[in-house]
Amino acid sequence: MDNQKQEKSIPLIAFFVLEVLFIIIIISIIAINTGNNKIEPADSDRQPSFSIKDAKNQLPGAPTSYIKTIEQLLAKTIELNSENFDTRGSSAEIRDGSLTTVQFDQVDSVYYSMIVDIPDLQQSYQIYALYPLNAESPNQVTYSTRFVLCLDKYSEEIYPEFNCKDLFQPNARQTIVSNMINYFIFDGFVTRMSNKVQGQINIISTTKHMTEQEREKSINQVKEKVKSLGVSPEIFTYYFTPSEDEGYSL
Repeated sequence: MDNQKQEKSIPLIAFFVLEVLFIIIIISIIAINTGNNKIEPADSDRQPSFSIKDAKNQLPGAPTSYIKTIEQLLAKTIELNSENFDTRGSSAEIRDGSLTTVQFDQVDSVYYSMIVDIPDLQQSYQIYALYPLNAESPNQVTYSTRFVLCLDKYSEEIYPEFNCKDLFQPNARQTIVSNMINYFIFDGFVTRMSNKVQGQINIISTTKHMTEQEREKSINQVKEKVKSLGVSPEIFTYYFTPSEDEGYSL
């Protein structure tokens, strides 16, 4: 009798062992798949991105990889400002008249700024970036000049206030101008950002004497270049330095 019970229990034990093994295998498969789907920060190709409509056509010569990098940065900013973040079926539109470009031969790159509007989210952002014309050997500055910022008070807001937050410091626009201002070439003077006064652009004369009218003209030229970067000249002060001992500001 005992032998019969033992014979009957063997299949039950075997079935139980198989069930346990099956469960372990299923759990292992799920764990592997979950690990594969996790997007690490270094895995740039799998980072979420938010499409900018017609960006490739409006930025001639821009490498696709650099446009994608900006779209990924835009996605991170949108995620910061949206409770229900979903990139599917939506895109950003470059606002008419907002795109400005400047080519800097010194670094063989094109700088651009633009405002993008997102109708589905009722949000707008300003983008500042630099992309290389020679994608095979981009200059280091092209890696550091990538910003997606909330609109400032000098930009037209077409959507209701949404308590916009961005990923950069409040003085990001000053940083952008600081990075780019030295690439502009002026006649009779050079420019330098002040190391002592935040937001001050020093205009340094390369001639022995400049008239009052020439001084004001030089300051206006600098303001025009700042504006060409998509940044309001009003966030800066301008200090004219005809010599080491004298100063003139507007």
